[in-house]
Amino acid sequence: LRTAIKNEDYELSLTLSTKMAKLLPEDTDITKCKCVSLMHLGRFEDALKESHIPSLEFEKAYCLYQLSRLSESLKIIRQSLKNNNGGNNDNDNNPKMKCLEAQVLYKLAEFSKASDTYQSLIHDDYKELEGSELLSNTLAAYAQTGSNIKGENGRGLEGISKLSKSSPLLELIKINDSDYQDPDKSYELAYNTACAYINNNKFHEAYQLLELSQRRLKEHLLMEEKDNMQEEEATTAASSSTSTKSSTTHHHMTEEEASISTQLAYVLLKLNAAGSVGAAKAMMYCMKVLKSIDQNGKGKPTVAKAVCTNNLAVIRRDKELPDSLKRLDNVAVGIESKLTEEQHFTIKFNYCLILLQLDKIDECRSELETLQKEFPTYSKIPILLICLDLKINHQGQFSGTFEEISSICQSLDHLTENIKSNKDNHNVSSTAVTEIMLVKAQFLLQMKDYENAVSALLQCEDNIIYKPGTMATLIDVYERFLSNPIKINEILEKRL
Repeated sequence: LRTAIKNEDYELSLTLSTKMAKLLPEDTDITKCKCVSLMHLGRFEDALKESHIPSLEFEKAYCLYQLSRLSESLKIIRQSLKNNNGGNNDNDNNPKMKCLEAQVLYKLAEFSKASDTYQSLIHDDYKELEGSELLSNTLAAYAQTGSNIKGENGRGLEGISKLSKSSPLLELIKINDSDYQDPDKSYELAYNTACAYINNNKFHEAYQLLELSQRRLKEHLLMEEKDNMQEEEATTAASSSTSTKSSTTHHHMTEEEASISTQLAYVLLKLNAAGSVGAAKAMMYCMKVLKSIDQNGKGKPTVAKAVCTNNLAVIRRDKELPDSLKRLDNVAVGIESKLTEEQHFTIKFNYCLILLQLDKIDECRSELETLQKEFPTYSKIPILLICLDLKINHQGQFSGTFEEISSICQSLDHLTENIKSNKDNHNVSSTAVTEIMLVKAQFLLQMKDYENAVSALLQCEDNIIYKPGTMATLIDVYERFLSNPIKINEILEKRL
């Protein structure tokens, strides 16, 4: 049994431990061997049944995590950590339990708590866990804290800044990486750091890190391929078989390569939002990922496929709408738990936008109403419903008359009042009002109602008001149409 486990032959270790358990049912070590063997074979339901003894609380929590029974898993983890902190801090499971706690919190979208837990592991139990993987997971958690709707913008980069002071590992993923010779883990570190920069709108830094991640991944895959070829040659030399195999390797895009390419496409769009060069290159990345997944994954849904399909529809804008609609339809089915809330919402919302553009009014309304039940705090949904009603009322024709725009602004004001009256979630309300005011300001500027347009912009959150584009609009309106230099000075002073 010991030899089977050492050789990672878990089918054999399961067979042996099952036979031994019948002879020695009270032996906890044999029970643990059986449980762990089942876990390595991916049989988590069966492993859970074997994890009934106290010494297997980590295994039990891990099985529940794998089965997406996250609340139950978290309860066991926290009880175990509480017991350990009561005087048994040298328990081997303590750092592993804390790491599992962070993974559960991450899956529950509690990204701030997950990143804090990972951070404490780096400080407290760093030597007991694999450092590069731990740091990579920490960076992934910090990346997610950078753009959530709870007002934590910038926290991801602050966390990375803290890590750079507390852990020498972060030095390994600097853009100037010529001294780093181990690509096995560095591509993950670079990728997750890039995601943090993306979520904080640092696209130049993200692009360089993604390119670094791409280079390191290629080196890692080449090393892996070389090792496999050497193993095959050794096997062939030891075999008496006369059969021959082609040495040609057909490279298929790995899941990691697809993820990096997907992010590169997104960053290129952000870096060259108004240009055709970035869009063309981004489209190339998207099509390459989709083609590879369709050929090698037989159409199996993946996160990379869902995101690339969505981004491809955005790149195309109003071109090839039927094809974009067909691609987006059910692209996220089966992988909902793997998508972030924002990704899930964006894919479904863009599907509704295309339905509206194709004048599929009834389908659009039905999808939006379903989406609103799933995401009740997202203000984009009622805004699109207003546009939908407008299209119906004007038989699909919107000429931008004073009456039409006034009607839209009244609907937006009513929506704002409803959101502000909901005091349960202040941060969500603030973000939602900002989105509505930006839409309202755009319509008011079109109507040349500059006074109210400025008033709408000034109701946005500060991080939007003091963006260069918003500042330029406000200054231009105050200078050209309202002749109010005092307000210009006030805005500039506040910005400074």
